[in-house]
Amino acid sequence: MQVTETLNEGLKRKLSVTIPAADLNTRLDAKLQELKGQANIKGFRPGKVPTAHLRRSMADPP
Repeated sequence: MQVTETLNEGLKRKLSVTIPAADLNTRLDAKLQELKGQANIKGFRPGKVPTAHLRRSMADPP
């Protein structure tokens, strides 16, 4: 993660934050593994939802 200050004027501050996609993907995968055990989606037994299905359902909310 890279944070740079782009504006420093009196009390005003403007920051630019850059986060690599690989970091976001690893955190997303960890969170999906955590939710996998708690998910209750029609057609799957409770806690047995595949992570690929969770990822797809997050991209297409109802």
